[in-house]
Amino acid sequence: DPQAMTEPHDAHQSRPHVQLSAQVSAHRTATRSRGQCHATVALIWLGQFCALDVPRSFASVTPSYPGFNDTAMYTNASLSLVGAQAILSFSSASASGPQGMNVTGHNILGAEAFCNCQCFGLDNFAYCQNTANTTVGIATYQWSPFLSRWEASALRYFRDGSPGELSGRSGTSFVESAVLPNGPGGPVVFEVSYVNDREGNQSGGEIYRSGEIVRGFTGPVDCSAAPLCDRQCGAVPQYAAWKQKCVGAH
Repeated sequence: DPQAMTEPHDAHQSRPHVQLSAQVSAHRTATRSRGQCHATVALIWLGQFCALDVPRSFASVTPSYPGFNDTAMYTNASLSLVGAQAILSFSSASASGPQGMNVTGHNILGAEAFCNCQCFGLDNFAYCQNTANTTVGIATYQWSPFLSRWEASALRYFRDGSPGELSGRSGTSFVESAVLPNGPGGPVVFEVSYVNDREGNQSGGEIYRSGEIVRGFTGPVDCSAAPLCDRQCGAVPQYAAWKQKCVGAH
């Protein structure tokens, strides 16, 4: 149940390694006893790191951040992320040309979806093989203890043989940040920036740098969106198992 995953489990933390700087000036009196230095502050005495006599409040503290070091939560979340999510709203604005004078914008041009072919859990996020109609890449899904919400990040590029790749845009990357208001498997509210993009006559003419920003949202993981992802993900076992559940549900 994606709703049940909007609050993560408590994380099991490991104690961080804390190292004090060796560049602390010796401005306090120190005495040497039994081969060790004793002082009220950190100091260097004859090039040797001295033992510290500091209050307990400065001792190593183990932080506790929900959403970190919780492989079990992210493995569970990954089960809800596999599948197809139709893009329901999409707006794009771009500028190109030597002086950025070619400015255009458009809304969604046709049926499109985000597709997670397979997903796995790690300590600090779930990660998925993430594609769209002509792009491929990776997406991560993580709980933010600072904003108390599920978030996502993605990085995609044009797949080999796609119109974008064949037109000379093989260096373009798509950097996405997103919020999942209902948790894993629910709608994704996203923003995407196109990086290192090119626009113009790709077959020998002049090519200009281009910048583009996209904003929109998807529906939840839904069997009705599967036709938009079958070509990209159909051969992947996790997606095939999700699709089989769709068939069994009808």
